Amino acid sequence: MGSDNADDIHLHLDNPEAARAKSRRDRLDWLQGTPGQLAEALETLLSPVDASVLVDEFAEWLFRSSEEALATSDEGWWEDGTAHLAPWGFDLETSRVPVQVWHGRQDKFVPFQHGQWLAAHIPNAEPHLSDDDGHLTLVIDRVSDVHRWLLGHF
Repeated sequence: MGSDNADDIHLHLDNPEAARAKSRRDRLDWLQGTPGQLAEALETLLSPVDASVLVDEFAEWLFRSSEEALATSDEGWWEDGTAHLAPWGFDLETSRVPVQVWHGRQDKFVPFQHGQWLAAHIPNAEPHLSDDDGHLTLVIDRVSDVHRWLLGHF
C-alpha cells in the first residue's frame, strides 16, 4: 500500500478527529488541482503500470469524476476510507448474490491481500486476481468484462 493511504489509516487509528480534518483539507487541495497534477498528487499510490495509464483522456476523466464526487463535501471519500477500519454491517459469508472480485497485484491503493481475502470469504465469488494489473488499469482494461458479466446476471 502506498504511503499516502497507509499514513491516512494510521492517522485515523491514532486520532480520528485529526484524520477527519485532514480529509476535509485534502478535498480542498484536490479541488484546487488540475488533471496534469494528478500523477504527482497520487505519486505514492501509483505503481509503474498505473502511472503509465494516468495520462491524457484517462487522467482528465479521473480528475473530473473525482472533482464531481467531491464537489459538495468529502463525505463519500471519508466513508470509503473508514470502511477499511470498521465492520461493514453484514457478514460476507452470508452473501448469496453473484459476486466478482477484481484486484491487481500492482495495486498500491489497496493491498492485493485484501482482494485475496475477499475472494476467499465471499461464498461462490468469482476471483479475477491479476499479477499484471494495478488499481487504475482495472478501470481501463477490465470494465468491459465487468459490464458483460453484469448484463448476463441482472
